[in-house]
Amino acid sequence: MDTLRTDVLVVGAGPIGLELGVALKQADIEYLHVEARQIAYTISWFAPQTRFFSSNERIAIAGVPLQTADQFKATREEYLAYLRGVVEQFDLEVQTYEPVVAIHRNEHEFLVTTQPAGRRRRYRARRIVLCTGGTGRPRRLNIPGEDLPHVSHYFTDPHTYFRKRLLIVGGKNSAVETALRCHHAGARVSVSYRGDKLDPKSVKYWLLPEINGLIEEGKIAAYFKTVLVEITPSTVVLKGSGFGVEG
Repeated sequence: MDTLRTDVLVVGAGPIGLELGVALKQADIEYLHVEARQIAYTISWFAPQTRFFSSNERIAIAGVPLQTADQFKATREEYLAYLRGVVEQFDLEVQTYEPVVAIHRNEHEFLVTTQPAGRRRRYRARRIVLCTGGTGRPRRLNIPGEDLPHVSHYFTDPHTYFRKRLLIVGGKNSAVETALRCHHAGARVSVSYRGDKLDPKSVKYWLLPEINGLIEEGKIAAYFKTVLVEITPSTVVLKGSGFGVEG
């Protein structure tokens, strides 16, 4: 088994991991960097042309301005290109497709085992920084049927739902954007949300009037003050509404 030594081992190469890599390199601190997939992997499976909720200056890293052609908030594609540019500009060395499979600690250091391409590698590091974020793991509901093949915890492409009945669970920004994009792609969309209405503080200001208008027109069905409690191959059950909705 290969064994490499370093002062700092950085795990994860999303925006935070990359910015930390730049800071360590500029401070001349010895470090190594591993990533289970490709850089910015979580962002890479966002639906095509998804725009960030935050403005460009808030998601820019390492002092590098983020510019877009239309001076609007960056899309998934623009931000991935930006992050690739940061890696190139600072010549960051990231060992991609090298997932961490074990972390142990003794009195003096961390022992980290990775598994790139089916083989194992070990790192000995005085410090380890986990920059793995939170969106890489789904927020599960822990209800019957949650793992059925037609259920997804992530939104990837609205085309998938063309002419399909689709229930979206949630009423904040991501859920609203998913509902609108799938509706415009030809899906028959319903929304279940535990709140009594959509909150303007939690939805992009340019999306809220459109979703509210479609709900009022009956083009998107909204089931407020409901909670999803069960999924079957053909139906869903919403608590608080007193009925099952076909999926």
